[in-house]
Amino acid sequence: MILYVETNFLLEHALRHSEHSHCESILNLSEAGKLRLAVPAFCLAEPYHALSGKEDRRMAAHDAVGLELRQLTRSEPLADRASALIELTSLLVRASEEDRTRLDAIVERMLRTTDVVPFDAAVARASSAMRVEYSLSPPDAIVLASIIGHIETHRPPESCFVTRDHTDFLNPDIAQRLTPLGCTQVFTYSDAYQLVTHRLGLPGA
Repeated sequence: MILYVETNFLLEHALRHSEHSHCESILNLSEAGKLRLAVPAFCLAEPYHALSGKEDRRMAAHDAVGLELRQLTRSEPLADRASALIELTSLLVRASEEDRTRLDAIVERMLRTTDVVPFDAAVARASSAMRVEYSLSPPDAIVLASIIGHIETHRPPESCFVTRDHTDFLNPDIAQRLTPLGCTQVFTYSDAYQLVTHRLGLPGA
């Protein structure tokens, strides 16, 4: 069985969102050789763009709040409290550094064990058509084209595409395209983990 993941899988794990533990469990199964995991190459780069935007916003907040707090330290009645709060603004910078460190580690782990689906000319052509056919954004069209191309090339007996992106991928036309290829869709990482463990006959399924 192949489990296809995309950008949100990496961000969910790196940013420690609500389902990060299920992402870790899925990655562990891949590292143990029990599950074949696949990801479009595009999705290994896209999370860094998302983090860069978050880092820029945090740094802007850090600078703006820090400036105001430093001004408050000049006020004798507020100086002590303002000084204490200045230290808190450094959390914004540390949080960004920790997010990037975790993302680097996750990408490195995936590069060792995961099928990376290349973004080649065939994917580019197919994504252009799918962008129009399914009203997808260019990044989402690249993801879908990468997955369908990989399935058509490798013909796994069973596969699953997990994404948190309900808005674009919860589309009956996309499901109709994937189902004949033996690919199901799930929209939470907990559901993906349940499906995988059930199919593999693992404890806790």
